[in-house]
Parts: sequence; C-alpha cells; structure tokens
Amino acid sequence: MWTLVHDRKGYIPPTLPIAVDQALTGDQIEELAAQTRMALGLDASGPILHVTRALERGGIVVAPLALSGGDDDTETVGHFGASCWPGPPDPAIVGYFHGASGDRQRFTLAHEVGHLVLHTRRTFVASPEDEANRFAGAFLVPRSSYAEFIGDQLPTLREFVQMKARWGVSIQALIMRGSHLGHIDDSRKTSLFKQISARGYRKVEPVTVHPEEPVLFRKLVEADAKSGKSSYTAAEDRLGLGAFTLAGLAPRSA
Repeated sequence: MWTLVHDRKGYIPPTLPIAVDQALTGDQIEELAAQTRMALGLDASGPILHVTRALERGGIVVAPLALSGGDDDTETVGHFGASCWPGPPDPAIVGYFHGASGDRQRFTLAHEVGHLVLHTRRTFVASPEDEANRFAGAFLVPRSSYAEFIGDQLPTLREFVQMKARWGVSIQALIMRGSHLGHIDDSRKTSLFKQISARGYRKVEPVTVHPEEPVLFRKLVEADAKSGKSSYTAAEDRLGLGAFTLAGLAPRSA
C-alpha cells in the first residue's frame, strides 16, 4: 500500500507540523493541533464537517482495515487504528478498523494524525496514546470553541448531546476534552459518566454520526488500471497483494 502511494505520480505528500521536543506540555499539543488544522487548510475554530476528506485533501491516505480473527477487530488488537509516516517528503497513511460508529471513526483518524505529528521524530515517549488522545480532542474541538460552549455554566448531559450533534464527537470524548481543559472537575466528570452508564450510552449514544468513506486510495489504485484488467488486478500485479485484499482497503462506493 505504501509503495503504491509512494510511486504514484500526482500524489502530493502532506506538510504537517512535526514535534521535536522530547517533553511536550498539554499547551504545546494544543498548539500543534491548531497548526495541523492550518496545514490542512481548515477553519481555525469550526467543526470539521468531513475528517476523512480533510485528511485526503492534505495528502494523508485513509483506508479501512480488517482482520480475519472475528468481528471485533479493536478487541483483537487493542487499538482502533494504525498509521505510518516516515516524515516529509514521504507519504502518510492512516487506517481505522471497520465497524466503528462515525464519531469513533473520526476520533480514531484524528488520534492517528496525532501520532504522525507527535511521534514521527520523538522517541521513548512515556504516554503516546494519552498524547494522541489530547491531540485528537484539540484537533476536533479547539480550545476556544470548547470554552465558548461551556461558558460559566455547569454543562448537563443534554447539552453534551447537542454538542455532539454539532461537532461529530462522542459525548464521552467531549467530557474528557472538558476535563483536559479544566472546565470539568473530577466530581462533575464522575457524575456525567454515571449518568451515561445509567442511560446505556456507553455502548450506544444518542445522535448518529455516520461513518465517512475514504476515496483517495481507491483513486490511486484505479490509476493503475490497464486495458483489459480491473483496477484491483492491475494493482495486484505491482504490489503482490491480492485483489480481494485491495478491494477491502479501497472499496468502491456502493
């Protein structure tokens, strides 16, 4: 997959900020997330309407991933996604395991972009997953926008439902975002999560956020098509990956 992207004429690799300081504060991660929005040509403070398309326009290839061990891939591997970027001028690829809700998928993609920005050059990071989660929250819901929503009020669960509808981010992630920013103390966070459990929201939250479909990798695969061959078969010849595998990585639109 990386080989196909790397060799494809017309593909422009991403230009992302790259963290180099070994120790990063929360404020520095917030700033790197803001710089990433800018690098991708996104509005500094508004909701990202389509995370997948925003990444693809910025040269980050997005692909669904699947394992053969069962239906719950995340339980199998302990992660929701994966990513690869040696750094500029090479391609960047992020993948998400299929079957997740749209809000989970969007957060996973933002989390994996966090790994690209925060961990491409830094080594021996104490809590890379925590850092990537902080980045994802900052990328999806910038600090200033969150503060504007919270104001001086004590937010209720209903208000977080409304916020999810606007930002495409799960209620649970929004609560954690407020905790990271100091808007929600531990007592209030505990109360909100108890309410979530009581309503069964831990498994199924209100407000449906539809999954996003990637298109960039499929276009790169289709560019390999030759006369008399399907795009998958043509790419199969070059990459040594089965056409069935490629169809899973780059599915056609329904």
